[in-house]
Amino acid sequence: MEYLKPELKLRYPFAYGDTLFSYFEGKGQYSHRIDLKVKGYTRVEADAAGELLLPDFESVKKTLRVHTMRHYTQTGRDSIEMTLDNYAWYAEGIRYPVFESIKTNLIKKARKQGEQGKDTTIFTTSFYYPPELQISQIQTDPIPESQDTLQGAEAIFTEATMLPNPVVSNLYINYKLTRSAQIWFTVHNNAGIPMTQTTPQMKPVGYNYTIINMSNLITGTYTVFVHVDDMVLQRVIIKK
Repeated sequence: MEYLKPELKLRYPFAYGDTLFSYFEGKGQYSHRIDLKVKGYTRVEADAAGELLLPDFESVKKTLRVHTMRHYTQTGRDSIEMTLDNYAWYAEGIRYPVFESIKTNLIKKARKQGEQGKDTTIFTTSFYYPPELQISQIQTDPIPESQDTLQGAEAIFTEATMLPNPVVSNLYINYKLTRSAQIWFTVHNNAGIPMTQTTPQMKPVGYNYTIINMSNLITGTYTVFVHVDDMVLQRVIIKK
């Protein structure tokens, strides 16, 4: 994408009560095949501040919640109007959010006079990234990847293969779990729009597999998000 009007994401410093608004417009191509145009606006607001209670019942005293609302129209082979709501909780001195919640809505307009349009939520997810884990991953020297040094989802979701790649119809995902976990997969296009999702299932320790039908997707590059309990990995797949 080449933006004729760039989208403003954030500024520094950003304190409680601050807002940021911008219109954006751009054009580009999806997988060098389909012309795309995107146009909309983004509003960013630091709308809450205080103590954040974490899932492990610990707390972060000084946090700032930043709400980003992105309303846009994307025109390519089809034209869609969407909103993306992102709530991110930042801790003092930590670069990335401690907790983040994302929701994407598809805006459906009324087709007949007197009929009311209805938005449809097509994707929701949340991420939890503890402050101590963010600090521990600041490294000056590279650490070799081994089972002993892997953390989070990579230590649980191991020995994974996604074949064939490029894929024509079915994508076969084989993997080994080092402990039982709830696993599901979401497939997103280059614009970040979710195209398909598997049902979350509790999988046992050991070798497992999942099949994702991608035959109805157009040719291009996709990102497969691997959800392991409340953690996420991502892999790139090419659709042929």
